[in-house]
Amino acid sequence: MSEKVETISVKRLSIVTSLILILLLFVASPVYAWLNTGKVLLAYAPVSTVSSLFIGAGHNEDIKYLYFDGIDAKDQGERYKYYVFCISGEFAPYYKIQLAYTTNNQFTYDIFHATESNNPAGATVSYIAAEDGTTYYYTINGGAISGTYLNGQAVGGEYIADNTYHSDTYGSYNSVNKYAEPIYWQTSGLITGNVYDKFTHYYILRVYLGNKIDNDKETDVICIAAKTQSGSGS
Repeated sequence: MSEKVETISVKRLSIVTSLILILLLFVASPVYAWLNTGKVLLAYAPVSTVSSLFIGAGHNEDIKYLYFDGIDAKDQGERYKYYVFCISGEFAPYYKIQLAYTTNNQFTYDIFHATESNNPAGATVSYIAAEDGTTYYYTINGGAISGTYLNGQAVGGEYIADNTYHSDTYGSYNSVNKYAEPIYWQTSGLITGNVYDKFTHYYILRVYLGNKIDNDKETDVICIAAKTQSGSGS
């Protein structure tokens, strides 16, 4: 039995040259995202998630403090970028994490469980709390969380989306660049929440820029969602 995926509904998406990767996190229903990057990149994207699950920044701060900027494919230094986010909830027994992203830059994304600490030793990434300026440190805990690509395909040395969710994303509009067709990914197993009380789980998103130093990169969009599960995997 196929699983229900929270798809992005896009009325019009014009890809334009840009210097950064744009990541969007949708946690309510509906969410309307209007992106403007000098010319026009316009996306209409409602994503439904259960109200007892929320995506936020480091130290369980509001999502408005979650920034994913400064990803530059021309960077000749470190080819990995790390960002901390959290999923908090209440009375949610299990959940899955879902990603949807366009593929202009052929970046690779991995998600890891993370541990919060006040100790910088061995930390993967830090976060400065907006509330009081305290710096918190986050360390990767274990390997990358296993997941499944629901519509990915290897074509000519690139990994792009097939047409499985085209109508869910764009409706009847068919003049879509192959890189603007989003790939959908979700965690393979259930992540345990808390059926009795509140909880907060920290994660690190690792973005691999690839081996190619690209001077002609474009804008990409990523959506991160958390979807509650009953425990049966449905």
